[in-house]
Amino acid sequence: MSGSYTQGNPNLQLQGTAGVLGRPGLTALIWTCFGSATCMVATRLAVRWRQNRRLLVDDYWIVLALLSLLTLCILQTVQNPVLWKGVEWLAGRLVPQSAEELVYTQTQLVLWTLPIVTVFWTALWSVKASFLALFYQLVRPNVVLRRCWYAIAVFVGLSYVGVCVSTPFVCDPPTNYFRGDCTSKGEIKTQVFLVGFTTAMDIFTDLLIMALPIALLPSLQLSLKKKIGLGVCFCLALLTISFAVVRMTQVTNGTNNTIELIGYAAWTVIECTVAVIVGTLPPLKSLLSRRGMKRSSRGEQNPSRTMLDDSNEVRPQNKRTTTSEVSRSVASGDTVDVEISHVENEGIYVQKTFDTRIGHGRPSSSVEEGEKEERAAVMREVGC
Repeated sequence: MSGSYTQGNPNLQLQGTAGVLGRPGLTALIWTCFGSATCMVATRLAVRWRQNRRLLVDDYWIVLALLSLLTLCILQTVQNPVLWKGVEWLAGRLVPQSAEELVYTQTQLVLWTLPIVTVFWTALWSVKASFLALFYQLVRPNVVLRRCWYAIAVFVGLSYVGVCVSTPFVCDPPTNYFRGDCTSKGEIKTQVFLVGFTTAMDIFTDLLIMALPIALLPSLQLSLKKKIGLGVCFCLALLTISFAVVRMTQVTNGTNNTIELIGYAAWTVIECTVAVIVGTLPPLKSLLSRRGMKRSSRGEQNPSRTMLDDSNEVRPQNKRTTTSEVSRSVASGDTVDVEISHVENEGIYVQKTFDTRIGHGRPSSSVEEGEKEERAAVMREVGC
C-alpha cells in the first residue's frame, strides 16, 4: 500500500528547515556533503600513502566512516518521498484519504529511522575509533595512560551498542516500533529525550578520547608553540561536538516537544559529514608540520660539524717537534696542532693532533638533537 493523499491548502507555509530547504535543496545538501567528505578522505589517504607507502589502522576506520556516510546519504535519498509526504501532511498541504493511509505513512517514517540512525552512529563511532587508533601510539609508552586507553576504548564500544539498540525502546512495548505504532504523546516525548541522551553520549565519548593525549602534553619536552599546535590537533573533536549540539537544538521543537523531520534529516547528514572531515585532518596537519621541520633543518646544518672543522684546522709551524714533545702536549690537555717535522734522510712526516677535552653531561648539541628526535617522534606517532 503506497498511500494516496488529496491536495490540501497549497498556500500553507512549511515550517522550520522544510521551509528553507525544500525538497530539491535537501537532496542537493545530502550529496554535496558526501562529495566534500569524499574529497577530504581521498586527500588524507593520498598523503598517508605518500608518507608510509601503506595505510594505517586509523585510515581504515575513516574509510568505514565514509562508507557509512554513503549508506546514510542513499537511505536518506530513498526515504525523501515518504519524509516529505509526512511533512506536508503535518503542514496541511496534503490530506490522507483514509486513516489507513495515514497509518501507513507514519509506519514508514518510523521504520526508516532505525537503519538511518544506525549508519549515522556507525559513521560517528568509526571516526572515534580512528582517533583512538591514532592516539594509541602516543600513549602506549605511558602505563597509566595506556590502561586508560583500554578502558575508554571499551566504554566507547559499549556506548556504540547502546545508542544503536536504544532506538526501538522509544515505544512501549519496544516491539511496537517495528509496527510503526509509536505515535502517542508519551512516546514522542521519549523520542525527544533519546535525541538528547544519545547526543550527550556522543559528546562525552569525544571528550574522553580528547583527554588521553592532552594529559600527556605537559610531560613532552617541546616548546610552548609546539604544545599549542599539538593541543589544537588533539581538540579537533570540538568541531564535531559543536555540530552535535546544533543538531540537537535544531531538530527538537521546544514549543510542542516534537522532532522536526526535515531538520533531523539535514542535520544528521551535516554532523556526519563534519565528523568524517574532522577525522581526515590530523595527517594533513602532519604534512604541513613536516614541511616546516624540513625548512628549519636546512637552516641548522649540524653545528657540531662546524666545530669539528675548526678544531681540526691545520696550522703549520716552523719549529721542530719531537715525539716526546707531542706526548707531553697531549698529556697536558692543551691543543696539539698538526705540525710538519723535517727529519733528515727519512722524508717528511705529518703528525695529526687533536683537542682533548673532558666534560660532564651531554653536549649542548646532543641535547638539541635529542629534543629534535623527540619532537619528530611525537609528530610521527600522533600524525599531527
